Amino acid sequence: MYWGIRSAIPLIALVCYAALLWVTARHGLRKAINRFFALYLLSILVWSFGAVMMYLDPQRILFWNRVMLSGLVGMPLTFFAFVRGFLRLERRPWLLPLGGVALVALWVCNALGYLTSYIHFIENGLLAYQFGPAFPFFAANSALFLGLAAFSLIGAYRKTRDPIEKNRLRYAFLGISAIILGSSTNLIPALGAYPIDIAANIVNALLLAYAISRYQLLDITIVIRKGLLYTIPAAVIGTIYFLIVYLVVNLFRTITEYQILLLALVVAAVTAVVVQPLRDKAQYWLDKLFFREKYDSALMLQRLSHVVASILDADALTSMVFDEITTTMHIGRAVFFFREEESGWFYLAAQRGLKDDGDLRLRKDHPLVGWLSSHERALTRHDAEVLPQFQALWEQERQDLQRIEAELFIPLRAKGKLVGIFAVGPKLSEETYSPDDQITLATLANQTAIAIENARLYAAAQQELAERKRAEEQTKATLAEKEMLLREVHHRVKNNLQAIIALISMQTEQIGDARITQSLQELQERAYAMALVYEQLYQSENLAQIPIQPYLQNLSAHVFQAFGGGRAIKLSVEAAPVSLDVE
Repeated sequence: MYWGIRSAIPLIALVCYAALLWVTARHGLRKAINRFFALYLLSILVWSFGAVMMYLDPQRILFWNRVMLSGLVGMPLTFFAFVRGFLRLERRPWLLPLGGVALVALWVCNALGYLTSYIHFIENGLLAYQFGPAFPFFAANSALFLGLAAFSLIGAYRKTRDPIEKNRLRYAFLGISAIILGSSTNLIPALGAYPIDIAANIVNALLLAYAISRYQLLDITIVIRKGLLYTIPAAVIGTIYFLIVYLVVNLFRTITEYQILLLALVVAAVTAVVVQPLRDKAQYWLDKLFFREKYDSALMLQRLSHVVASILDADALTSMVFDEITTTMHIGRAVFFFREEESGWFYLAAQRGLKDDGDLRLRKDHPLVGWLSSHERALTRHDAEVLPQFQALWEQERQDLQRIEAELFIPLRAKGKLVGIFAVGPKLSEETYSPDDQITLATLANQTAIAIENARLYAAAQQELAERKRAEEQTKATLAEKEMLLREVHHRVKNNLQAIIALISMQTEQIGDARITQSLQELQERAYAMALVYEQLYQSENLAQIPIQPYLQNLSAHVFQAFGGGRAIKLSVEAAPVSLDVE
């Protein structure tokens, strides 16, 4: 058995590809691109496994070499199939069946020993080998399918204008370049003695995992994060475990095997208790140190989710969102468009970093509004440049969008309706928006949309309440004015009746006829009764009703006095506390 750095590289590759294959299987194998990538990983996994076993079991090195070559032979075809699925290529479908036939033929040649004549270890664990007669066929097959894969990636890179797509293709091309360079070292025996090709495949796998993260097949951040999340606590716990056992054994040399076993059980129990807190702490520091941007974005969403729901002022809300986004994601330009309820147009409500905002408005049938109304995801600048519906923009509308210089247009939805548009400009670092960035902004947009709708409803309720208060105050003022006028009318009618009573009294004193005098006195009493009614009206708080008790008391006292009631007669009026209508 040969153990060292040369054998560690295939072992690392084996672990990496096993982890990648596990992650791929967890994401599901329903899509063709997932299946092709899983087959590619499986071929590299077999390749790495055979390489590891060559070092661990050198007595059967020829057998393990053939196992290794069986994976190596399948790698070019599976990688080519993956690239076709990755780029969604449909031309020349006969290449895959042709490659399958060639693959079976190469497997047969490998089983018969026609790919490698002999292989053995020399000094320092280096390999010495000689190619077999079928090796040129294998080299031509590999060059064909790897070359077609590289050619397809280059063609797609030249055609696309999307910067995110270009980055994905760039990483994929770097990966295939690593494969070609690493495999070509096997043509030189002096270099082929080292596992350079397997190390290059490790690089390729990581690059591919990052490149296809947008398809949600693999996310390199997830792979690295999960790997470190379990590796760091395991390394710390393992080191402490062996250190404790080592110290105890060396300090107490008389310790028995039974005591060593008991000590191991105690340390294992303590490890089981502390492993979960240590794992949580490791996850916290990993996110903070190695995934800072994602960590900051998560904190931003956490802060805003606790605050935006309680803010009912749209201006304060947009200002807070601008501050958080520009600081956390390093964005220099952002704008908010809100929908007018009456017209349905979208007006520029707030902006940050726009030099000349002017009067930016989007009509309700604007292509941008229509697209965001019918789609859940954000619209990229590249999409706005190539989609046919955006070619019909008026010149002024096109200039307005160019003045915003937005990289992403994110819909703000509330209750299934488009209530606003959130547009963000390029990052200050000139990096493109990753899928994680778009998810963060979309989540923030959803929270902001609900908060804006709540703020709008609150503002509408406040406006309606203010209008009702104004109407109520106006009604009160009008009623007070009418009441004052009505009291004045009652007072003047009462004064006129008093004048009539005085005139009748003067006339009564001048007439000597008793019958006429009695009639005038009756008329005077009736006029007084009417005057008393109006007096009660303008003195009462209610101008529509008269309290009957004080009215009867005053009227009875006046009649009693007018007809000469003496002291021997005592007047007493008892009446229920009721009120009568004026009518």
